[in-house]
Amino acid sequence: MSVENIMLGLDSEIVIIGGEIAPYLRALGPEIDAYLEKNHSSILSRDNKLVFSTLAPQSVVIGSGLLPLKELFDF
Repeated sequence: MSVENIMLGLDSEIVIIGGEIAPYLRALGPEIDAYLEKNHSSILSRDNKLVFSTLAPQSVVIGSGLLPLKELFDF
């Protein structure tokens, strides 16, 4: 599945790429932005953003820690 399909399918303003692959893709960020601007300008014209999570490798721990809080405060 391509980033374009995700952005169009979910119709989201921001697509956050995280997990184990985020640090590797963050290094390619300028190339990915240039590719999207060149080949998919219609997506970017809708003010959509592609960002990379800065929580890795702690993202799993943070997400797991939020689950009890969700139950406790019902949000």
